[in-house]
Amino acid sequence: MNIIYIVFAPIPIHYANYLNIQNFKKNGFDVHICDVSSFFYSEEQTKAYFSTTAQFYKPSFEKVTFIKNFEQLSNYLNNFDNSNSIIYYTGRSFYKRYKENKIFELIYSYKYKIILSEFATEFFPISFLEKLKFKIFLLRNKILFRKYNNLYFIGSGKNIENISKKIFNQTLKYFSVPHPNYIWSQNANDANVTVYVEESLDGAPDNNTRKAVGGKFKGQTLGRTDFLDDSSINSKIFYENLNDFFLKFENKFKTKILIAASGKFVYHENPFKSRDIKYGDTINLINKSKYVIGHSSMALWQSIISKKKLILLVDDHLSLYKKLEIKNLSKKINSKIFYLSKNNQIKSNYINDLENNYSQEINFFLNSSKYKKNFQEIMLDVINMIIKDR
Repeated sequence: MNIIYIVFAPIPIHYANYLNIQNFKKNGFDVHICDVSSFFYSEEQTKAYFSTTAQFYKPSFEKVTFIKNFEQLSNYLNNFDNSNSIIYYTGRSFYKRYKENKIFELIYSYKYKIILSEFATEFFPISFLEKLKFKIFLLRNKILFRKYNNLYFIGSGKNIENISKKIFNQTLKYFSVPHPNYIWSQNANDANVTVYVEESLDGAPDNNTRKAVGGKFKGQTLGRTDFLDDSSINSKIFYENLNDFFLKFENKFKTKILIAASGKFVYHENPFKSRDIKYGDTINLINKSKYVIGHSSMALWQSIISKKKLILLVDDHLSLYKKLEIKNLSKKINSKIFYLSKNNQIKSNYINDLENNYSQEINFFLNSSKYKKNFQEIMLDVINMIIKDR
């Protein structure tokens, strides 16, 4: 059985891991990567994506084919028997991330069985304008998807399930899975350690691509960094404020702060006053810690799953876009925000004690699955259903 992943952008290691691109080979499947990113990204953008990352952040794949035009895509699809091949389509879910209608139409016309997925938590309108846009979004996608039958869909959280049922017709086969980014088993003993979830503010891969695109938010050009006006001065002031906060936090709560970095950005000079930086193990570090500090990273949901004490930080020297991300996360999890720029004293009531029951938020955004299975097991269930449906 062939599994053909259609990929639309450079793929970091964590995304490759939870899509099981590498693991399915171990299960006896013949895995192929059909890379159509050149339709959407220039060579400059692709090069910029991994330019500041750790080496492990870029996965190594076998059987990768780079497609540059529709003729090449058509020839590629002709190489496979659609009765013995499944498409895992990473681009089209609820988002219209790319203008890829023609790509999807071409693949669909070959009568492959197609698996879609969505694990996002962004679908949560807050303001009146966002709610209005969301209604339009649902209506538009419902119209776009109405002609497609017999699609398979893997999603996380009740929110995604609800939206999928509004958008797709009744022939959609939906599978719910615990979000594959996280550890769902509880840790027995917490160490007296505080984890700061670093977010590559100095230049994440997505930021580098954004810079090449020339994107804007509320009139402000989105820069290579997450600092206001892409300014090194703002960066310097932010780290001064952050390290001052760290020192106060460590003294008040008698704890040691560890920097958990994803590897999206590698620090050649340590901006955290020589505190230890650990790359590529953020979720595990959160699961074993007592306190968690961060801004808006998706990794912070592990704090809620693991019932940690969490504090969110914002600073006037961060970009408008970044500050909005932090605000939106705080509303999703009903969390207070500590403002570094105000140099306030740290009070215990700024810290969200997640010992309480947050199952409603977790089920809504991350895990409404009734199954005690991980993503790979659910994916195998979907494949077995596809084989049975033929």
